[in-house]
Amino acid sequence: MISPPGLAIQKGENRLNFILKPNAKPGKGLRIYSTKNSTDPNINEAVRITLNVNSGMPLKQTAFTIPVWGEEGEHISSKLSIPGPDNFSQEIPEKAQQPFPLNNDDIEKGYVVFSRDFQRYVYPWTIPAQEDLVKSLDVRMGQNDFEPLTFSIYPIRDLGDVKVSVSDLGGPGDKTISSENVRIHVVKTLKKRSGSGGEYRLTPRLLDRANRSNIPISYTTRFWLTFHTDTTTLPGKYSGSVRIDSDNKKSSTIPLTVEVLPIILEPVPGIEYSMCMSYEFFELESKGWTAQEKEKIYRDGVNVFRDYKNHGMNTVDVTTPYYFQWNKDGTPRMEHFKAMISGAKEVGFSDPIYWYFGHYVQVAKGQHPGNVRTYDPKVHPKRAKFLVETALKLNRELGGPPLRFMPIDEPRIASRKKITMDLFKEIKKVPGAKIMCTTDIGGEMLDIENNSQQDRKPLAPGEKERMSDRKVWEYNNTAIQSYNPAYSRYIYGYYTWRQDLDGMNSWGPGTTENSRGNPFEDLDSKYGDYFIFFPHVGGPLPTPNWEALREGIDDIRYIYQLEKICSQKSAERPEEVAMAELFLDKVRHMCDFDERTIINDFGDWTPERFDSIRNQVISWITKLNN
Repeated sequence: MISPPGLAIQKGENRLNFILKPNAKPGKGLRIYSTKNSTDPNINEAVRITLNVNSGMPLKQTAFTIPVWGEEGEHISSKLSIPGPDNFSQEIPEKAQQPFPLNNDDIEKGYVVFSRDFQRYVYPWTIPAQEDLVKSLDVRMGQNDFEPLTFSIYPIRDLGDVKVSVSDLGGPGDKTISSENVRIHVVKTLKKRSGSGGEYRLTPRLLDRANRSNIPISYTTRFWLTFHTDTTTLPGKYSGSVRIDSDNKKSSTIPLTVEVLPIILEPVPGIEYSMCMSYEFFELESKGWTAQEKEKIYRDGVNVFRDYKNHGMNTVDVTTPYYFQWNKDGTPRMEHFKAMISGAKEVGFSDPIYWYFGHYVQVAKGQHPGNVRTYDPKVHPKRAKFLVETALKLNRELGGPPLRFMPIDEPRIASRKKITMDLFKEIKKVPGAKIMCTTDIGGEMLDIENNSQQDRKPLAPGEKERMSDRKVWEYNNTAIQSYNPAYSRYIYGYYTWRQDLDGMNSWGPGTTENSRGNPFEDLDSKYGDYFIFFPHVGGPLPTPNWEALREGIDDIRYIYQLEKICSQKSAERPEEVAMAELFLDKVRHMCDFDERTIINDFGDWTPERFDSIRNQVISWITKLNN
């Protein structure tokens, strides 16, 4: 909040002194609107304003160049924030457990193995509780499924280099699950800001694609295993082992069991998942690349698309580069677009895919490239129509999936709302053109409204079906940054199902375009980085949130199997189906709460609740199938 509440600026002066006090609600700050000056021909397009900021730190002076444009000045709001601290202090989020008694086997090995639910963090300083210790590991999963399992090594002496491997798993009828279907990661901690002040947490944020790690004394290290089955994996129990090899101690093994259920998980019809406005392929618009370099950029993008698909995404939503280019022959330069179509085909996306091109028609918000300050109503609506026509033609030639268009993002002020309507009118002149936008305006011209968490329209308790003349999506960006992986799981899972949404997406998945510096260092810039996975050669490196998000999608894939069986068996076994449907209503009732209360801690939605619901869903599927 600002104190005092009223501020006066003398005519001709651009210096403003104010005090920001700590605010209990995040996201609040100073917003300066320029209305009068924007129509004054004597004022240039930018005004220099110096802010003297005192936020409990030594006085800092920061100069901002504030563009003066439009009637409401939306474009300047994100530019005014408290300067970052010079030094950060570490916040310790977990108290250490008391040491437990060691037996002779532990002492001989030099370590103990323990396991916690993947949604619960394990830190380098974590000492396991007695109930965490394990002598075997087990996984329960469906067919066509990915399932996480984690275990941690607590060393009681320096172990040196430790390597983890998984054997082939033998199952029914001499069938096996190959060790190649088990991906091994080492969980690594990164510094991650924990608020608007100068604090950070050392957070288990990065799943490094490695099967070995140096483990010094008292440095708890977590290994993350992801198991994969396909539709050909026979149901039944598969047995094998996890092997731990250490430089300084003899090898040991842990028995491992994977139970594959007779349930084939499949995408839920009518729900689309994507990462919103992602940046794959846009480097291709540079004209200086060699053919070899272009192929590398394309392969990197395809690797990201494949990772999307493996995490439950059934569509993609790619953004253009920041400025529009023409080729010498008078055609628009659309290399990134053609790569998007080809990549979607190669990976196997068949649902409609989405193309955001706001930069190309100068309607991005004012702080971004391709911004609305140079929008020309005589030029850019017509260009929007031309781009849609061109894109549909290219898509037909390439044989791509159905195509949808997102011409503008978050048109929340009057001037950009008017522009939005102008764009929609031109685009709708193209036969078959369908529009998605992060707004609810546009009437029949808008085919898919994609609401923010702030502007969502929640269903009332007891209300099961969403009534709308158009499809309704929601974008939840908090799922990217939340400290609680279970929040990401809940949003993409039970929340999407409960709210009867047609789609769920988040902005800013994990490319270097979202980093203010080194993507693996969150404290090297005024603002924190924004990732749910990290860029890497050969494919993205995940985070616990990214893996939890997939589990959320799987949660409702199980729900869908139960709903499908209820529909099939309703006449044959009406009483049991009615009981199963009552159970589903109870789960819906659990979801009638403010989901923002679990952004950074579990609340009632603990890992145990997720397990309990899934196990009950599986039990009902098994019962109705028998």
